[in-house]
Amino acid sequence: MATVSANWAEAMLPIIREVYTLAAGTEKDYIAEIVGREKSTLQSERTLGVGGAGLMKEWNSVGRTAAGAFQDVEKGWETTYIHKKYVDARAIERDWMDDKQYAKIAREVRNLRRGGYNTQQYHFAEFLNSAVSGASSYFGKLTLADGYPLGYDKHTYNEAGTGGTFCNLATSTLLSADNLESIRTKIITEWKDDKGNLLNIDPDDFLLVVPTALRKTALVIADSDREPDTTDNNVNVWKGAIDVLEMPRLTSPTTWFIVVKSRARDLCHWYDRRPLGLSNTVDFLSEQIWSKLIGRWSLGSDCPPAWIYVCTA
Repeated sequence: MATVSANWAEAMLPIIREVYTLAAGTEKDYIAEIVGREKSTLQSERTLGVGGAGLMKEWNSVGRTAAGAFQDVEKGWETTYIHKKYVDARAIERDWMDDKQYAKIAREVRNLRRGGYNTQQYHFAEFLNSAVSGASSYFGKLTLADGYPLGYDKHTYNEAGTGGTFCNLATSTLLSADNLESIRTKIITEWKDDKGNLLNIDPDDFLLVVPTALRKTALVIADSDREPDTTDNNVNVWKGAIDVLEMPRLTSPTTWFIVVKSRARDLCHWYDRRPLGLSNTVDFLSEQIWSKLIGRWSLGSDCPPAWIYVCTA
């Protein structure tokens, strides 16, 4: 009996692994589209914000001494990313193999893989869904190191509160070409470090992230030949100037985001401590293969979040 069980398991395991491999990576990864994925080898990850370096001094003004040339740099917020483990599993029956129910086996494995994908994408979307309130029905409270949500008009640069405040929230702001231009201008001309110097924002480095309800509005703004919502027939300056990403898991139909792409990858983090992976255990008593999907990850943003502007009507 043991030999028979071993044979069916040996035949089924390659099928399970092949179906999982073919299913992996076929879905759109919104995490990678916006912030990328980082590998972690630690129990948790920590980031420490560093204040602005300031501008260089004129040579003669420092008295030609080493001490005069050095500048103080403030310690910023420390953010800890704690990896959590998630699991899902399916039982694959030996009888399915005997009865050549290969489609049923494949469906169970694909559903397992799809559940893992959905979980990760849902977690990332929830981070954006809580950007204004800081509240999530799934995670509870989602705030940054300063205790405020991702989008806030008075983030501070450090615990001491030095350097003034940082704003990345616009309320009562519908998605329109004029409002998009206004927020872009704010990012480029008003985002500063704790010493009051403008951040190095690339004017061509923007991504417009919208829910499905705002897809049409976003594409009209970004792709029309002529300026939308006007009879002046002016050239649309936004055509080809900004990428649009529709995220179906965003729940607010009136909240949209402008992301500075290069800064998002520096300041917003998704850590894969243990990438989603499938393992299989053969249980000879029940004549089942237990397929188990496990992953371990964390996500969040450094503070202040000088990579995203949250806009809501």
